[in-house]
Amino acid sequence: MPPKYGKEQTVIIKPIKNKHLSSKDYRLEPYKGMIAEVADYYWIDMGSGVPRICYIYRVRISDENKEIVVHEDEIKAWKRRFWETLMSKLR
Repeated sequence: MPPKYGKEQTVIIKPIKNKHLSSKDYRLEPYKGMIAEVADYYWIDMGSGVPRICYIYRVRISDENKEIVVHEDEIKAWKRRFWETLMSKLR
């Protein structure tokens, strides 16, 4: 299974909505809604007979000089229309 996002692709950070947040999830909260660029990605073979490869991404936050690592389900492809809708809700 190929990665969902490629290098240099623009994404938006979207922490998972879950009642049982881990400490990692809380660390992502300050970046929620921020635009980032995929710097690199890595795959992890779950092994033990599990037919699934998971991808993690190293992303560069646009507004800050910082890189963070996120799981594939914690980012979403950035689309201008999505961004405009989000901004209109914040106003």
